Order: sequence, then structure tokens, then C-alpha cells
Amino acid sequence: MRSSLLAFTLLSLMVGCVHESTGTKEDPSTSPPGSPLPPACVVIGSAPATLFSGQGMPATSFAYDGGRLYFESGASILSADLQASCVVPEAFTEASDPVSSLAIAKGALFVATDGAILQRSRTRLAVYGLFDKRPTAVGFGNFDSAGMATDGRITFLLVRQLVGFELRKFGAGDDDGSIVDSSNAAPGSVLTDADAVYWTAGDTLYRQSTRAVEGTQRFARLPGSLPVNAKSTSGQLVQNDRFIFWQDGNSLVRVEKATGVTTTLTGSLEPSTSMALDASSIYLAEGGRLTRVPIDGGEPKTLAMEPGIATVGTFGRFLVWSLAAPPDPNTGATSGGPRLRAMLTPR
Repeated sequence: MRSSLLAFTLLSLMVGCVHESTGTKEDPSTSPPGSPLPPACVVIGSAPATLFSGQGMPATSFAYDGGRLYFESGASILSADLQASCVVPEAFTEASDPVSSLAIAKGALFVATDGAILQRSRTRLAVYGLFDKRPTAVGFGNFDSAGMATDGRITFLLVRQLVGFELRKFGAGDDDGSIVDSSNAAPGSVLTDADAVYWTAGDTLYRQSTRAVEGTQRFARLPGSLPVNAKSTSGQLVQNDRFIFWQDGNSLVRVEKATGVTTTLTGSLEPSTSMALDASSIYLAEGGRLTRVPIDGGEPKTLAMEPGIATVGTFGRFLVWSLAAPPDPNTGATSGGPRLRAMLTPR
């Protein structure tokens, strides 16, 4: 079943992409019966281009190794060389369940999958070699993941509970992981750097060192307090070397790692489903738009109107985002499938 789905996915990749020399969609009906489909690819330029069309839900996680982008479509993991003059997504591997999170560290692809067994949620963590593609199990448990972060040595999983969350830590040989923290607050996002793990729950950003034995810090709070059980898309996080950027509700704030000092960059956003950054800007998937905010604060700018935008990422000079299937303007029902779009990052 999974192999047939992967075959269908690859077929849709080949049929739906744009040919470099003509700029038009390939028509497989022009090929003689039994012959292979002609080469197809996408040139990434200054205008949004569709790299991939699939089935089910839009991609919710990206991983990047400096040249190749990895993304998910259901239980299929695909990749695309963004540095190529003409991009053709291709199959990487098939996971055991639908993929929820991807990350790359120490030359390996870390994968979290969410499935169900006996009407209970089931999450599995695995590590795949980028070249041999062999999976190594890291951990599993009957829980529902809200996010994953790893430094290649320790993997952190933010877990939704019926009420609240748990943050679990997995090392080599762990099964269901050890609990780092838990509360009744709604889980947001998790990330890690060389020194610490950070996560959000409700209106609070937490920090715990990964180098020394110390307790959890309430590192920062949003300017406008949320109820402890708020059910918003809270706590989207991205980081650079100095700061953590944190969006919830209408506010985008910057938290200095060294001091915990918080600065509001803008307060005129709609709740976002995803954020990404480069050296000069923060990019958000918010309100059916792809939006850019200067990294030191300022007015948001709409880069593209993209109804159904779900996840955004920046990779070198490329800006990539996923979209849910577009609604029919007459009936409201969705038509087609989710898409992956890309463009050169605007200057």
C-alpha cells in the first residue's frame, strides 16, 4: 500500500512540474505509449513557483542540509536539490506513519511520525542516514507530538496531553524518553541550540541548559498574558545566535538569549502557523499571507497572498512554503491537493 502511494506521489511530481526550456507543463499524453515521461523540473525565480503537488495535508516540517531540502507528504519523505538550475523533487524514503517533524543534525535526518494503535496516538522517533537511508529507532510512545528539536545528541519532543503538555528527552537507547517538564498549559513550540533547550507553553517561554544540571527557567513571557489553557497556535519559535523570536496572537517579540530581555518587534499580526528567518527578516505564514517583518522591528509587508499557507522556511537564498488544498470559490470544498511553493528570497 505504501509503495503504491509513493509511486503515485512520484508520478504526480513528474506530471505537475514545469519544464525548464519551455516554461510550460509537460503533457504526458504526447509521449508514445510505454515510453518514459520526459524530464520535468522547476526553475526557482523571483515569482512563486510550485515545486510539488500531493495528497492529504500540507507539509508541516522542513529540513535542510545546505543544498537539499527534505519535506513530507503523508508518510512519504521527499527531497529536492534547491541549488540545481532546475529542481526536480524525488523520493527519499517511506516512514512507518504520517510524518509530523523533520530535523537534520550531525549528517542525519531525524524524523518524528504520528500514528494510532488501538485508538491511541502513537509517536515514533527515528534517525535516517542521508546516504544509506537506513532508519535507526530512537524512541516511541503512546503520545501525540507537538514538535521536535535535536542537536544530534539529544532529541526533545513536545507532547500534547489531554490537558497541557509534556517535554520529553530522548538519548541513545531511550524508549519513551524522560520527562523534562509538564504543566496544564497548551504546548507551543520547541527548539534547541548548543547550550539549551527552549519551549513555549501558554504565554511563557522556558529554558533549560543541556550542558549543566539545572532546573527549568521561566525565561520570558509575552506582553499580553494568555489564559494558562489557551488553545491558540501559540509560541511559534525561531532563533539565530543571539535571539529567539516568538510569535503569539498579534505580537512578534525578540528575546535575547544572554539576558532574557524581551523586545516587541510588531504588534499588528494575525496568529501565524509558522515562522522562519534569515539575516535580515522574519517570515510568517499568517492570515492567508506570506509576510515579512524586519529582524529589528518595523511594519509587516505582504510578499504573497497565499490562502491555506501552512509552513514557511528559509534555506540559503530560497524561501519555501506549503499550502493546503485551495477551496472551490463556489462550494467552499477543497479542490486538488496540497502544494509546495518556492521563490528567491526578495531583497
